[in-house]
Amino acid sequence: PRPPAVVVCGAAAVDVCATAAADTAGTSAPGVVRASRGGVGANVARAAARAAPTALLATTDASTLESLAEAGVDVRGCATAAAAPTYVALHGADGDLVGGVFAGAAADAAAWDASAVAGARVVVVDANLSKDAYAAVLAALDDATELWFEPTSTAKAAAAFAEIRHRCDVVTPNEAELAALLRACGGAPVGFERDAAALAQRAGAAVIATRGARGAVLATRDGRVAALPAERVAAGLANGAGDAFCGAAAAARAAGRPLEEACRAGAAAAGRVVRGADPAPAVVF
Repeated sequence: PRPPAVVVCGAAAVDVCATAAADTAGTSAPGVVRASRGGVGANVARAAARAAPTALLATTDASTLESLAEAGVDVRGCATAAAAPTYVALHGADGDLVGGVFAGAAADAAAWDASAVAGARVVVVDANLSKDAYAAVLAALDDATELWFEPTSTAKAAAAFAEIRHRCDVVTPNEAELAALLRACGGAPVGFERDAAALAQRAGAAVIATRGARGAVLATRDGRVAALPAERVAAGLANGAGDAFCGAAAAARAAGRPLEEACRAGAAAAGRVVRGADPAPAVVF
């Protein structure tokens, strides 16, 4: 196999996604429930592997690893567990996330083969790693490797970012995660585009901030801010769309494309997820 251009370190889980057909505040509602192979790290790796040789470092069950290998992801550096972590999400009728719960311990790199990190053009880490795992990844990075951080959730973003902030090149938060990271860096949120620019300046990293159908903003550490429109698609399930954006953009960046062009590749990948054109492998309980 070709050496990976992209290495992703993070969670590979079973995603249980419920989409309600009506308001669920204080009650239940009819809807659709689907279980699939997911997790932030796995979703990012699957999207990246469509465009570039990609390896994943994660700890999960054998069935999830087999599914990722079938999608073209190199999982030889992963560790096998008896069961996969589980993510349960509730989406409204418009497909937007209402809330979610992740059940799984922070991934420890002790059982991984992190040798793939050395020589990768882009390494993406999510916020599901232990402190020791972040340290192991940082120790294996080449100086020329671009390090991306996918914040995963507001509850995890700040503590995880603190472990890698000094080395991070690109951050890919959604709107809520952007505000959380800016506060963690000593700033005060005032508005989406201005917050992205402020985080880029405070963190010394490029910021690709996404907000679903309203598109994204790229803010670079030299002060440049560019608005990036989302693809126009009919409303659909948004679960995994941000991960696909990150993975496709990282793969484009590994191929040498400028950040703004890489973001367009990310937007196209996110649009495919929302349309249902790139479904994650289903899980049958």
